[in-house]
Amino acid sequence: MNKSPQGAGVFGKSNSAAGTGVEGKSGSAGNGVTAQGRNGVAATGIDYGVIATGGQGAIFIPPTDPVAPPVRGNWASPGALDTQRTDDTLGTSSLWFCVNGPGDWRKLAGDDTAGSLHPITPTRVYDSRSAAPTPGKLATGANRVVSVADGRNLTTGAVTVPGLVPAGARAIAYNVTVVDTEGRGFVSVNPGDVTAFAASSINWATAGQVVANAGIVALSFDRIIKVFCGGTGGTHFIIDITGYYL
Repeated sequence: MNKSPQGAGVFGKSNSAAGTGVEGKSGSAGNGVTAQGRNGVAATGIDYGVIATGGQGAIFIPPTDPVAPPVRGNWASPGALDTQRTDDTLGTSSLWFCVNGPGDWRKLAGDDTAGSLHPITPTRVYDSRSAAPTPGKLATGANRVVSVADGRNLTTGAVTVPGLVPAGARAIAYNVTVVDTEGRGFVSVNPGDVTAFAASSINWATAGQVVANAGIVALSFDRIIKVFCGGTGGTHFIIDITGYYL
């Protein structure tokens, strides 16, 4: 370790290309390196400034403030990361990234976000015309719970891609198609645990139509959605998945 410059709590420099400036390791439940200061840790390197591993995560930024970073003031520089404590009872938090300058933040993750989109090859997960899993038209005024966990055969409805949408997915990108419509009506696609709907996902004007539309919807914990039908007539419907959020 080289001599510490003025103002540096810990300073390390290696003259070897493969060396490490500062290395910390704890053999117990302690922390490898703990740093405090205006800048707790400042690191640069030819390859990586900081390499971190841990049994519970590589890097931990404790959430300490219930106020979101954009509201706190113009204090950060581009590239800064910060956390926000969102619920003390549940222990939830959000992760933010400073983009262009002080006060310009983007939320990367949090309990109220769906995560990153994972696009997939469009795959069918439900067709009410197929023998499986739940055949039959959806009548007006009725609803149907649909699992989107598995990809299914286009004709029979048999499972062909188990776990197409993995456990833990928060939302899906989908296409919904209505087929052999009756009267004039609409279908509303919702998370599986709702009891009522507040918007339509696709509409038809006359009997015998085939109409498709795309959308994004949150999932309940068991990877299900609930489809409601309204208007003056029922319809067959199809759900194809184009991606999921995790």
